[in-house]
Amino acid sequence: PSDVAVAEAKNPAGPQAKSPAGLIVRGIVHSEDKPRAIIGTELVQEGDVVQGARILRINRKTVEFEQNGRTWIQEVEDEQAGTAGAPL
Repeated sequence: PSDVAVAEAKNPAGPQAKSPAGLIVRGIVHSEDKPRAIIGTELVQEGDVVQGARILRINRKTVEFEQNGRTWIQEVEDEQAGTAGAPL
């Protein structure tokens, strides 16, 4: 059986840099065999491309992106705090 966990938005201590592509990670549904993330309004999986950024990896609490040779990691965004990803 797959271990499914849903990452929820956190309220971090301070804001982080916005993602280079302006992507918003709304949620993560993690399973060992088929992790998925909600980016904006799209349900995506590893290898998909969203707004020109490739999804490299979906972890329990973060999504790793690559665009134009640059990689970064984003947590699920807290809409009230407006936080997004930090570069690697």
